[in-house]
Amino acid sequence: MNNPIVGQTMYLCDERDYNARNGLEATLTKIGTKYYTVVRQFREFRFHKDDLVEETNWGTRHRLYFSKQEMLDDFESVDLIKQLKNFLGKCTKTYQPTATLDQLRRMKAIADETQTKRMDS
Repeated sequence: MNNPIVGQTMYLCDERDYNARNGLEATLTKIGTKYYTVVRQFREFRFHKDDLVEETNWGTRHRLYFSKQEMLDDFESVDLIKQLKNFLGKCTKTYQPTATLDQLRRMKAIADETQTKRMDS
């Protein structure tokens, strides 16, 4: 995780609307023990340090990013996952895979590697 500093430009994105693709710039104003606090156009937002999700009891939650590139990378990850789900869904619905057995084995190896990394951390 990054080590942000007060005054740093951060980016907010509506957690439910990844299609918007336009994060909002905000300024980091406070680094607490549990929360980051940022301000955008005189509105204050508080984010949990552990998952970078906005602390709110109403409305849409935002997700906090340390850089615009980090936000764009997250968008790309979401898109790729959607595309893979769509691709794999077509494979299982037709029972005639559009991928070769070798390609499917490589995808499974990557999935297994990712699962192992999650369990180790």
